[in-house]
Amino acid sequence: MLKEKTDDLADGFRIGHYCINSKIGAGAMGEVYLAQDTKLDRKVALKILLPEFAEDADRMSRFVREAKSVSALNHPNIITIHEIGESAGTHFIATEYIDGKTLSKYSKSISLTFKSALDIAIQIASALDEAHSAGIVHRDIKPDNVMVRGNGLVKVLDFGIAKLSTPSKSAELAAKELKSDTNPGMIIGTANYMSPEQARGKTVDARSDIFSFGVVLYELLSGKLPFEGESPSDVIAAVLKSDPPPLVTLLPEIPGELDRIIKKTLRKDRGERYQTAENLLMDLTNLRQELEFQNKFGGTSSNDGLIRSSDKFQTQESPGAKTLIFGSPTSGQTILGDGDRKIITSSSAEYIAHNVSKHKYVLFGALGFVVAALAAIGYLTSFRATPINSIAVLPFFNVGGDQKDAYLSDGLSENLINTLSRLPQLKVIARSSSFKFSGENIDIQDAAKKLGVGAIVTGRIVRRGDDLQINVELIDAADNTRIWGDIYNRKVSGASSVSEEIAHSVSEKLQLKLSGAQERQIAKQITKNPQAYPFYMNGILYRRKNGAENIRKAIEYQNQAIAVDPNFTLAYTELSINFAVLVEIAALSPKEGMPQARAAAQKALALDETLAEAHYTMARVKDFEFDWTGAESAFEQAIELNPNLAGAHTLYAEYLSRSGRFDEALREVKMAQELDPLRTGLIGNEGTILYHARRYNEAIAKKQIHVSLASENPFAHMELANAYVQVGKYEEAIFSYQTSIKLEETPTALIYLGRVYALSGKTIEAAAILDKLKTTEKYVSPTELAILDAALGDEEEAFASLEKAFTERDFQLAFIKVEPAYDPLRGDPRFQELLRKVGFPP
Repeated sequence: MLKEKTDDLADGFRIGHYCINSKIGAGAMGEVYLAQDTKLDRKVALKILLPEFAEDADRMSRFVREAKSVSALNHPNIITIHEIGESAGTHFIATEYIDGKTLSKYSKSISLTFKSALDIAIQIASALDEAHSAGIVHRDIKPDNVMVRGNGLVKVLDFGIAKLSTPSKSAELAAKELKSDTNPGMIIGTANYMSPEQARGKTVDARSDIFSFGVVLYELLSGKLPFEGESPSDVIAAVLKSDPPPLVTLLPEIPGELDRIIKKTLRKDRGERYQTAENLLMDLTNLRQELEFQNKFGGTSSNDGLIRSSDKFQTQESPGAKTLIFGSPTSGQTILGDGDRKIITSSSAEYIAHNVSKHKYVLFGALGFVVAALAAIGYLTSFRATPINSIAVLPFFNVGGDQKDAYLSDGLSENLINTLSRLPQLKVIARSSSFKFSGENIDIQDAAKKLGVGAIVTGRIVRRGDDLQINVELIDAADNTRIWGDIYNRKVSGASSVSEEIAHSVSEKLQLKLSGAQERQIAKQITKNPQAYPFYMNGILYRRKNGAENIRKAIEYQNQAIAVDPNFTLAYTELSINFAVLVEIAALSPKEGMPQARAAAQKALALDETLAEAHYTMARVKDFEFDWTGAESAFEQAIELNPNLAGAHTLYAEYLSRSGRFDEALREVKMAQELDPLRTGLIGNEGTILYHARRYNEAIAKKQIHVSLASENPFAHMELANAYVQVGKYEEAIFSYQTSIKLEETPTALIYLGRVYALSGKTIEAAAILDKLKTTEKYVSPTELAILDAALGDEEEAFASLEKAFTERDFQLAFIKVEPAYDPLRGDPRFQELLRKVGFPP
């Protein structure tokens, strides 16, 4: 039978192997005692459950299940449950004993700064993140459930237990449980920390804990509750309907980002709050790093000054000595003591000179300390154990999420990549790989590992009307520490110039020694016309969507950019690429498309011959024109000007492969893979080089990897099939060709499928494909059609197709030197003559 608990347990009273020392608290579920665990010889906190709680079998069963779940949590900021037990009818919970104070008492006992408040907040948020990840919601976050040790370690108590301690409360029941504080009119209690949905008796989830956390942090900083009233029902009404007094009116020096974080936690609509504690934790951690950065490199700012300390830090004067006075000066001020508070600004030279003579030894000592500290910082930053020489710029997060602003966030990231990539001493990861890590909560170290870099640049863009706030951070991937960060406030019209400023700061923080030419390269503005920039970036976005219609839309945008800025060099390079792509996908004939591609590339070079992208686009044009020497020279110039231009390495590798220079081609594609490690297509490119080099088994291995990573890519299946054919695996080849055609039926895939039908004796099927190709409205490359003619044994028709290809300047002629499918024709003198006409040596 359960013993009635009307009196406190006496010192020495034993419950199982626990010996009571003294009572240390009480709660809704029972009384808490400091006890000695006689088995393990350690102090514990022993909670004795009330009889009415323990006698309810259903509640007790649910409580045990919940407590077991919580006991599985292993986190430094969550109290550890040692045991849930019963002895002689007394039910208890044994937890670790925390030698500390509740948060409310702790905050009154120390001199609280924004940084120390953030340290506490981060630990609470970390505990919430751990518990929420395990599916456990606290439901009663408040200062009494947060303990702080003397060393500053935070422990959150009673995780998940509040759910079962009492039945679900309505607002009325909760209001009745409020207690009056010693100050008249001040209402406190659990309801002050309730979320609106909790006060209404609705279903509670992790976002309710986030609201309660916001209340705790608001109170920790200001010393006031955000929701108060003269009666219990007034408090509930305030939680449900009222906005808290703005923190900036109570704390004028609060960092703007901290004010934003708290406001977001206290949104009435839980859909507008932080959706996870992980997101909240990340923002708090980033803010703490910002304050630490300001303190380390900009002096102690008011943003880390004392929050509530007027009763603790006053002028102190002992006989015969004057001392420094500590406080919260306004930004840009320092407070020195000389009996009275005196403010020294940067212009108070007379006062400084006067006090140098009075306190020269103290000041010289202080100055010596500052110099030594600065020297230490300089030494540590100047002599890294491993210099950082590789970097990735992740896509900046568009906080508003408005797709019409994508050109701002993606554009800034991409332009920063392009600007940094002009520095040969720095490896810069290409956009197609770094942009795979998009979103607000990226694991920086995981991204850096996959991208193979030593540092990561991240950013956030907030647009408010015509104003932009751009937050940028440079993170050391080795230990996830912040190297540098800054905030740029710009008008939308000035967005195009920010990437150059950021690039310059990044190069400084990485201590890259830049030549005058390199300084000029990263100082280049994309365009001086703010109207041209949105057209340019939207053109890029449409090009990346692929498809003929999107490419044509991209051309329209670039023409608009050029119309408002006729000297917009990069817009001309984009225009050249777009026309070349239309020709590549057979959406535009070479005779119509390539002259326009050439004209745009020439204009770009005329505007800026030091721009790598201009030489790269000209290389593409000359490649189409079979000007092999000119193309190679342009590729080499592009790479010399910008070794980080992954696209130039990729196309140069293709050029070298078509020329039969396979070792050089493999070297270039490897360099492209280093710069663009997550671009799966480069594995396929490597396989194509091996295929052209007749290293078929190695080609198959690469092509199989490519197919596994890009199963929806029809060309990946087709190119794997090509390699299967060369080793006699016709059935496998037919299956892969058919898979490719199911994904997208192209004349090229049909030609190669017809070829393998012919080689495997299925001449009827091969002839049927040939007939189909003669009636299709799609563009059929005459160069490739010769492959099917040759497989069917019609050499005359094959050479007629090749002559037509040369007349039309069909780009597929660029592959005839190395493509194995042309092997049946190589012994004919006409084929050697064609090689000569195309420009290849016989």
